[in-house]
Amino acid sequence: MYTTEAPKGAMVKRNNFITLETIDILVDKGDTLATRKFFDQFQITYYISPVSESINISPTDPKISFERNIPLEVSFKLNNDIAYNSIHIIYHSQVNKNESEIGILSKSSYQITNNTLTFKTDHFGSYQLVHLQPILTKNLIKRSKDTILKRKIKKYEIVPVNW
Repeated sequence: MYTTEAPKGAMVKRNNFITLETIDILVDKGDTLATRKFFDQFQITYYISPVSESINISPTDPKISFERNIPLEVSFKLNNDIAYNSIHIIYHSQVNKNESEIGILSKSSYQITNNTLTFKTDHFGSYQLVHLQPILTKNLIKRSKDTILKRKIKKYEIVPVNW
């Protein structure tokens, strides 16, 4: 695993028990997902504020498919003064060769232990913690037939598409 300019307190672990294949993963700071353009896709107009910077998770080898299912555990260290009840995870990832996905994950998708928020994913992409009102009780997910990875810069970008 390689880390360059990853947001402070962010960590990604790969589950080697599920797959023995060696795949190097790059973890770095991504562009913010917490934008009006992102939340407009879900018709969310209430209070939104970032809790963390965006973390971008990608394979270092360009031959590795971004849509591969690689089991990952992502952790964010939280400040003591953060209200945990309104935290949501927003993300943007390539789920298969012809489809990208954006989503907002509710509290049921993560655990908080000792001021560390942890969740599991099996997709490369960008992930960010946000405070969101109203508090969601279920995950919101939208898919598009457009790919979203900018291969030259290895970053995911929100593309205005018909979700």
